Amino acid sequence: MDLKKYAIEQLAFSYENGEGVERNIKKSLELYKNGDTLGSSYSQMKLGSFYEKGEYVEKDYKKALNYYKKSAEQGNSNAQVSLGYFYQIGRAVNKDVNEALKFYNLAASAGNSTAKIFLGHLYFYGSDVPADYAKALEFYNAVESNNDAPSFHNLGWMYAHGLGVDKDFEEAARNYRAAADYGNDKARYELAQLYFRGEGVEKSNKEAFRLSMLSANNGYRAAQMFVGLLYRIGAGVEKDYEQSFRWLSAAATDGNGAAEISLAEMYEGGKGTKIDRNKAESLYLSAAKQGLPNAQYKIGKFYTADPKSSEKYKEGIEWFKKSANKGNIEAIIELAKLYEEGLGVIQDFSQAMRFYELAAANNNIETQVLLGKRYSDEQGVFKDFVRAHMWFNVAAANGHKEAAKLRDALGEKMEKEQILEAQRKARRCSENKYKSC
Repeated sequence: MDLKKYAIEQLAFSYENGEGVERNIKKSLELYKNGDTLGSSYSQMKLGSFYEKGEYVEKDYKKALNYYKKSAEQGNSNAQVSLGYFYQIGRAVNKDVNEALKFYNLAASAGNSTAKIFLGHLYFYGSDVPADYAKALEFYNAVESNNDAPSFHNLGWMYAHGLGVDKDFEEAARNYRAAADYGNDKARYELAQLYFRGEGVEKSNKEAFRLSMLSANNGYRAAQMFVGLLYRIGAGVEKDYEQSFRWLSAAATDGNGAAEISLAEMYEGGKGTKIDRNKAESLYLSAAKQGLPNAQYKIGKFYTADPKSSEKYKEGIEWFKKSANKGNIEAIIELAKLYEEGLGVIQDFSQAMRFYELAAANNNIETQVLLGKRYSDEQGVFKDFVRAHMWFNVAAANGHKEAAKLRDALGEKMEKEQILEAQRKARRCSENKYKSC
């Protein structure tokens, strides 16, 4: 150990923090600069930090970079982390992720916890390097005495979704709770979701509400929306539409599409506020433009409510199509009805049946029964007893009592070979999860 360097470092630190001497920043800076002259990596790291943050000196990223480089070259792991960060974001130097990784890994190899956390974040978020959850998990778990809330949140997320590790809701809850204890609002919200669903913890709507409220009061939009929904359904708290409206309004402030849909439903139904279809329409439209299929269906319903407005009606059909393309069953069924009745579109039974088949393939039981009726109509365009029997059979297997009666009644009109063929098709349809029926 170089005793002269060590003495300067300790004295500089004492003057900086007023430990054992009267605090004197000017004297501290002079000593740190003397330490730099003597090659003190600690002094260089401290000067780099001062110039990076504009603390005690005018902010100067280039000077900070130079000090960090000198310190990092001598193996100071804190300087290596800072230098890696400069390379990662392109601060006072051209962005170079490989250089960032090099310095982070050097620091991590020396046991630097911050470096391990930064590497975990890099591989978790996958913004500057390809996402690699196994590596993220490895670095997060390598941190000793971890008190980094985002790390615990990300570990919870990986365990909850089986990313880089087997899905484990108990581990997810443990990590979310650790992050929540450090005040992480995302983790509080995610932990609330686990309590609401009873995954990894004993189901408790009250605890779900308590955690969500903590996060919501700090402005976390997803939690505000969840609190609004809990008030709306009376889960963990007494049902209160006015409170629900209040929290959903807060959640929708920044244009959160999901919150806008829930808020629009309250305006539409007059719950917690007066009925206001104009506001409901505006909110549905905003959410629809964000690509949310349920909102696209809802705005489609608004626009097709008045057949006198042909332009609006056509626009509504286009919204139905956008929603249907994303798998929204209600929009698919709506399009089937429009093509069957010839409203806003040229009547086209083939298109109508195509959409009905699509809805049935998504296990919409009512549509399965409706298809059975369409195919069993002896005066209909698409008379096909085999397919009718198949759909009635599928719907009956899904618990639809009327479908079972219709299937048996239709069977009395069919040949034995037709019934056997219909049963084979129904089995194959069910085995293939209603695809290619």
